This record gives sequence, C-alpha cells and structure tokens, in this order.
Amino acid sequence: MAREPGRSADKLDLANENKIDLPACQSITKKAPPSPRKRRYDKFLCGPVPLVWLTMAAKLSGKALHLGVALWYLAGLTKSFTIKVTRSTLDQFGISRWSVSRNLHLLELAGLVTVERRGGKAPLITIVEEPRTPYPEAPPKRL
Repeated sequence: MAREPGRSADKLDLANENKIDLPACQSITKKAPPSPRKRRYDKFLCGPVPLVWLTMAAKLSGKALHLGVALWYLAGLTKSFTIKVTRSTLDQFGISRWSVSRNLHLLELAGLVTVERRGGKAPLITIVEEPRTPYPEAPPKRL
C-alpha cells in the first residue's frame, strides 16, 4: 500500500492491512490467563495433621494409615472432626469396606479415633486431635 502525500501512516491502517477476514464465530482473541485466585487446584489434605497421630497410625498393621489419611481428608472437607466414611472416598483411597471395619477397630484401640456404631448405618467417627502418645512425657533416651 503506497502512502498518499500529506497523509501519515496510521496504526489503524497498518493493522487493517494485515487483517484476515474471518467469520464472526472464528475471531481470533487471546484470553488472559486466569488469576492465581481463580485457579482450580486438585484435591488436597487440609492440615495441620499432627505428626504424632500419623506416626501412630503408620505403626498399625494393614491399611490403618490409608484410612487415617482418608479420615483427615473428610474432616477437612466437612470442617468437623466427626465424620461418616463414604464409599466414594473409600474408592478414592483404595480401601474396601471390610478393610475399613478392621482398621477402624485398630485406630480405635490405639486411641486415635472414637467410633459410634449405629446398626445398619455408617458409623460416626470422631478423630481424636491429641491422642495419648506412647511416651507421655518424653521419649526414652538412648545410651
């Protein structure tokens, strides 16, 4: 495009010169990236989870630790320490319903949870936030 004498090159003219004619439904627009506040994150475990609680659950046999993490996850979702275990959560953590009853009993014996069993319904589980530790005062000193 040749410039006419006395007429300056306009930015709009230059932009229109290189413009491709597209149907309205195919317009090219760049969307701004989402702001950090609006990003959606994957699911996560709400904390803080007491390390003493986790170590005590890890020392138990079976999938007690798996169940414990699932219980803390549900507690974070409901914002309550009293929860009911759902089948979808169990599937998510790879725990069978029979494993739940066995490991729930182990967690209860260790003093990590209290369980209110109700006939024909899911038990109400309360997470004990500060369990009794195996060493009440301090761990024994090694020689």
